[in-house]
Amino acid sequence: MLTNRVLFVILFSLAIPLSNAAESFEITSAKAVSFKDGKLYVSAGYPRNHEGFQSQLKRIWNNSNAPIQNDSYDQKWKEVSIDQIEAVYGQIDKLYFTIFGDEIQKHEALKARIFEWGCEGSLIPILDLGYHRFNDTPREWGVGAIGVSTLEVNPELHRLEEALIPKDFYGNGQYPGGWELWINGVKRFSYVARRQAHNPEPENLVIDHLSGEVRKIVERSPFDVRC
Repeated sequence: MLTNRVLFVILFSLAIPLSNAAESFEITSAKAVSFKDGKLYVSAGYPRNHEGFQSQLKRIWNNSNAPIQNDSYDQKWKEVSIDQIEAVYGQIDKLYFTIFGDEIQKHEALKARIFEWGCEGSLIPILDLGYHRFNDTPREWGVGAIGVSTLEVNPELHRLEEALIPKDFYGNGQYPGGWELWINGVKRFSYVARRQAHNPEPENLVIDHLSGEVRKIVERSPFDVRC
């Protein structure tokens, strides 16, 4: 039997509104993460990263005095400023939550780089999210990232409630997976990951439990074009 004190605490906690940061919190992009030498990288442009921007990226590359570095694939890299990237794309996402397994981390991109993709020579702009802090070492493409509007919240990952998934998104008997994102202790978003078998387009569903909005969000990786 609940005591009056315990009942008061429960009722009081239910009456606490979301903070301003939580209310304004939004998911703005979804990206696959490139994991290399302990660091996490995401595409800078969204949802188009380098197609149609080669002349502008070449200009940034040529104007950069940063030394050229070569990676293990013998691809050339240069550090550039985020301001230079935004001069091409407009405002870009710089705040991210990265997700690996059941862990979630906060990141702010402070550096940008351009590398010459050895596959077919395109210049690829990426953001450096810094070193990972997951308990286990991720695979090369094992981490996901969502661009967000603020980091001033406390995120938690929960298992996705299957009943919330629209049936027309994945078909009968197919469970695409995903997770719930709780912000400051309140369920805020459900993220439904697509599966190529039921949706060949790189689109995922985001369900906003504050507004009731359901929208599709495009997922992109640092490499927009496969060779």
